[in-house]
Amino acid sequence: EQYNRSKPLIMLQIKALIARDLYDMAEYFQVINDDNESFQEALRLINDEQRYKKELGR
Repeated sequence: EQYNRSKPLIMLQIKALIARDLYDMAEYFQVINDDNESFQEALRLINDEQRYKKELGR
C-alpha cells in the first residue's frame, strides 16, 4: 500500500534524474516542478500582472 501511494512520486523522481543525466540540472527541475503545486501557483501569479501587482502591494 505504501509503495502504491509513493509510486507516482518515485516515477517522477526517476524521470527527473534521467533528464538531469541526459541534459542538465535545469531539465531536472523542469520535470520535477511540473508536479509541484506551489511552483505552478507561483508561475500563475507571476503571469497574472494584475494579481502580481496586488500581491506586491501587501
